[in-house]
Amino acid sequence: GAAAEAPGRELVGGDERTAKRADELLGRLGGRGLCADHAKVLSRVWILMQLCTIAIVLAGFAVGAIGGDIGFGFLGVYIACLSLFMSVAGALMLRKYRSPAHHGLLLGLSFMMANVMLINAVVVGARRDCADGTNSAEMAVGAFSVFLFVLYSIFTVLLYVWREDIIVRDHEQLEGIELGNDVEGGDDDESSQGGNRNAEHEDQDLKIV
Repeated sequence: GAAAEAPGRELVGGDERTAKRADELLGRLGGRGLCADHAKVLSRVWILMQLCTIAIVLAGFAVGAIGGDIGFGFLGVYIACLSLFMSVAGALMLRKYRSPAHHGLLLGLSFMMANVMLINAVVVGARRDCADGTNSAEMAVGAFSVFLFVLYSIFTVLLYVWREDIIVRDHEQLEGIELGNDVEGGDDDESSQGGNRNAEHEDQDLKIV
């Protein structure tokens, strides 16, 4: 009887070990996957955007310095200045100003920049077929506009999907007190947990360089 029970116990133990390994594998793929650390993913996308921004700023000012077509020179300089503004404003909102209002503003700016870059890429591509053609600086502006359109689109989607991990609601508890909500018993635990979550948001820096 003991000999007959031993294989069954081994089988049950093997099933438990298999289930445990499966759970560990799923945890690695989900909880600790490549996209698990949302701040790190956003930071990497932002760094790629800044590298392309540096390139399009240099190309844009080069287009303005060449002095060929006045309209196209203005387009290059304006795109360069707009990209610089977005880099500074975006870095401030990601690192310091992370309220719901600022997050909504950053989301809107990112969406509009994606559209501006798409329009710019189409304009440069259409000019390439004209008789005058395009020089190397104008072609660089068009190429990096395509890259930035893709990156800004991805960044906009990530900002919306992971908004709860970025937004810091500093005044939730204060607003509750002002509205006359008495906090007792279990509500204390909930408010303390909310405060801890806000503190974690504040401590979690997106590490944008």
